[in-house]
Amino acid sequence: MRFDETELIEFFGVLPVEQDTEEKEFFGSSEFEVVRGKFILRISFSSAHPPKVIVDLLHADTADPVLHVDIQDALAVRVDANAGGLVVLAKSEKAQASDPDSEERLRICLDPLKVIVSG
Repeated sequence: MRFDETELIEFFGVLPVEQDTEEKEFFGSSEFEVVRGKFILRISFSSAHPPKVIVDLLHADTADPVLHVDIQDALAVRVDANAGGLVVLAKSEKAQASDPDSEERLRICLDPLKVIVSG
């Protein structure tokens, strides 16, 4: 899965959640946590097999889960100015194993906070 950690830091406005070196190497992931109003957005990007993106939206006061999304076979994560946020591309369900066809599965906007799941 392709992503630019510097671009993600600029988008979220925070550094990734601190992980020890062994944990980061084992899971091959970066995790970000952002608080917006009454919600906490946690998102992790793992390049381990299978590559995936995990999003958790929690209520800020109680940490109760509001939404959990687990996107398998993620191909790329990128900031898309035209889409107005962060976009996660994953392998199209119609694609064959050797076909690089992808589709947008998730879009995240921070101001106001929106998590849009598709596909």
